[in-house]
Amino acid sequence: MAGIVATISVIFLLPPLFIKPWVRNKLEKIFNAENSNYIVTIEKVKVSIILSGIELKGIKITSKFDKSGIINTEGEIASLKLNGISLTKVIFKKAIKIRNVTITEGF
Repeated sequence: MAGIVATISVIFLLPPLFIKPWVRNKLEKIFNAENSNYIVTIEKVKVSIILSGIELKGIKITSKFDKSGIINTEGEIASLKLNGISLTKVIFKKAIKIRNVTITEGF
């Protein structure tokens, strides 16, 4: 019985302590490496293992400074929800299959 309680506790404690910061840092690194002209920051990440989803909140996109030091582009996305993520494909095949994407306008 104690093993079941410990397992359930670990499942609910892992996302806030380890998975959320790791996902946020990993996504920011990917976005910023692929878009060398832009800086992408993510304020908050919600991970749902049960629903196989991720919600990114407070996404800010800014262009890097040009030679004159002026920022050309700036944008914000309030929320980006990705639902129906196949975790087995992400872990074992390094591929992402997402069933539903919802974008909420800037804040």
